[in-house]
Amino acid sequence: ITSKPMVLFLGPWSVGKSSMINYLLGLHDSPYQLYTGAEPTTSEFTVIMHGEKIRSVEGIVMAADSSRSFSPLEKFGQNFLEKLIGIEMPHKLLERVTFVDTPGIIENRKQQER
Repeated sequence: ITSKPMVLFLGPWSVGKSSMINYLLGLHDSPYQLYTGAEPTTSEFTVIMHGEKIRSVEGIVMAADSSRSFSPLEKFGQNFLEKLIGIEMPHKLLERVTFVDTPGIIENRKQQER
């Protein structure tokens, strides 16, 4: 095993995926909290991982970096990598696990337009 565990938050929109990550990392009411709301808000796959300072990393950069475990995602193409974003932050929990916040999954035909 070459990388730490990755926890994927998956479910319909507005059920608390981003809120749970904010809670686990203590990000509520901070400038770094993941955006939440009643309507569909997350349109990207957001990877929250440990880093020395808070910064964003583009999906293309993450996939091209051989020191990360995201290079296999290149096979899904440019369009997917543009919907992938990384956030690095110094947090004790992130030293042991990486979180992935996903867009809400489609529940019914009305939402398929999203």
